[in-house]
Amino acid sequence: MSLKGSLEMKISNALIHFEKEEIGRGAEEAMAHIFKDMIIVRLKKVLTPAEKDLLSHQRGEKPLKNSGICLRTF
Repeated sequence: MSLKGSLEMKISNALIHFEKEEIGRGAEEAMAHIFKDMIIVRLKKVLTPAEKDLLSHQRGEKPLKNSGICLRTF
C-alpha cells in the first residue's frame, strides 16, 4: 500500500473512532481522499435506525436537520 493510501486509511479509522468516543456513535464506513492540500472524508451509514425511520416520514426531515445543526454548533 502506498503512503497516501495508508494515510487515507488511518484518517478514516481515526474519524470513525473519534465520533464514537466523542458523540457516542459514528459512521460504519468512512473513506478519506487526499487531494493536494485538501482531505475529503465521506461517511456512510451514519444515521441510527430511529433517524432513518424519522426520515421516512414526510415531516421528519426538518427536525433531523435541526438536530444536526445543534450538534455541529455544540
